[in-house]
Amino acid sequence: MTKQPLCAVLLALVPTASSAALQVTPYGFGVNPPGSLLWTGGSAGVGESFTVGVSNTASSAAPPSLAYLSIATSPDPHFPAGTAVDGLGLLGAGAPGEVLLSLVPPNPIATLGPVPWAGGASDPAGFVLYVPPVPALAGQALYLQGALLALAKEPTLGVTNGLHVVLAAPNPDRKNVLLIVADDVGVDLIGAYGASAAAPCTPRIDALAKGGLLFRNAWASPVCSPTRAALLTGRHGFRTGIGGVITNTTPGLSLGETTLPERLADYTSVCIGKWHLSGNLGNLHPNQSGFDHFSGILGGSVNNYSLWPQVIDGTQVLSNEYTTSAFTDAAIEQIASLPEPWFVVVSYNAAHTPFHVPPAALCVPEGCANAWCDSLPPNPNDRQLARAMVESLDVEIGRLLGALDSTHPDAYVFFLGDNGTTASASIPPFQPNHAKGTMYEGGIHVPLIVRGPDVVVGECIGLVAAVDLFATIAELGQSPGAAEDSVSLVPYFADPTLALRAHVYAETFSPNGGAPPFASHARAVRGERYKLIRRTGQADEFFDLELDPFETANLLPGLTSAEQLEYDALAAELVALGVP
Repeated sequence: MTKQPLCAVLLALVPTASSAALQVTPYGFGVNPPGSLLWTGGSAGVGESFTVGVSNTASSAAPPSLAYLSIATSPDPHFPAGTAVDGLGLLGAGAPGEVLLSLVPPNPIATLGPVPWAGGASDPAGFVLYVPPVPALAGQALYLQGALLALAKEPTLGVTNGLHVVLAAPNPDRKNVLLIVADDVGVDLIGAYGASAAAPCTPRIDALAKGGLLFRNAWASPVCSPTRAALLTGRHGFRTGIGGVITNTTPGLSLGETTLPERLADYTSVCIGKWHLSGNLGNLHPNQSGFDHFSGILGGSVNNYSLWPQVIDGTQVLSNEYTTSAFTDAAIEQIASLPEPWFVVVSYNAAHTPFHVPPAALCVPEGCANAWCDSLPPNPNDRQLARAMVESLDVEIGRLLGALDSTHPDAYVFFLGDNGTTASASIPPFQPNHAKGTMYEGGIHVPLIVRGPDVVVGECIGLVAAVDLFATIAELGQSPGAAEDSVSLVPYFADPTLALRAHVYAETFSPNGGAPPFASHARAVRGERYKLIRRTGQADEFFDLELDPFETANLLPGLTSAEQLEYDALAAELVALGVP
């Protein structure tokens, strides 16, 4: 066998998700394998990603491939045998010339097939190294050794041994954020809210509330597209042009809007599940709106939860995995491997129509006395099916949170309903004619629960809205800034008794894509006690939510002097917003 020389040189260690600057210099020790070089650098951040460049200086024109990598840590800078690091290992090939290293079972020698070289025989390429956020790794020396295999007729093995980096402690102020969105799930369908004795069994969501902060007075839009646009932009629908349900032939959320993942520029952002903001802007709309990865459905619903068009970063395939489980699987996979810090949205399409019997494996009530999923009667109605679907959703959210807590227990978790419950699924004392699609409480009063490392456990009665998630998550990501209609909820995390808003606003209008005045515009505004509903071409409605929480008695006309003052103040708030 005629051997051809091959030398692998580590060119640089360049942060891709960190501001840490590293200078790499040669470092020698003992007897090195033939053709190997050892490099040492400054400190790298635990929980950060770095690109390591590798250059092939062989005379052969054949492009090399990365044959194997081995990872170890040791406090000894002279690299004794070292020990394998739990959670460090080879994840798989990325872009041409890249290999991603991330959280996988311990494996000191990770082997992979050929990895495409980025360029020619002497061009540099690289791979991405991700250091898990394990505090015990701080101060340790990280060693990387690998081999490049020349793909010539008679290949020669060249060894790199190794890269030495001292790991720095993770930044505790840049937390990961998980936002879970439920579809058509109002407060009547969540046990923790105690809104109905006939609520479904939701022990995992209830446990999230018991360990976090439950918001009693959270509003969203009465339909889903405007809610999603508002939480991603921090702007009301009359500013973004999204006031109603988006279809594939109507305008989607403008790419000119600054979205939350774009604000979190140093975060890795992923969206899993329902998008419903693309309109006619194409399959890549989630990615073009700031998300590094999207996997889910672009529209508002599926015809069959077990046979649906899945879009993965612009490419559509047909999936036969139950959507609620598929979205959970995808989210768990992403959370296990993403460079930190990350922002992950998991937007379920349950309990949206079509109503159906969930898979039996997801009917796990965990001791609930009034479970529906495993005890449906023959020919169940929409209300019974919706409750069963929420129970199966609760099971999968529990699985998602279990996986999160095992790897990232200090992540912030937000749980939100995108609008109220569908009319045929609403539970008394909520009224079907006051449900999803209406400006009544049954249409816009949604569950909102937050859990995090500095979030007090309890309840908050302050007025909040889905639009406030923009400013809240931006502040948690240390990227605060102007958000036209969004108020950060972070102060509530320490003191739930605060009153950060005097008023809260919700709306729906048509057509999408325009600006006020709209052909049809319904809006609602409330203060601490009173609520005003104003619709195009209809008389106002005015309610005392303290005495009449289900809005059964319109106080107009014939207000008392005190009520008139409250009515005038709410009407003035609409004028101030620009939607009189």
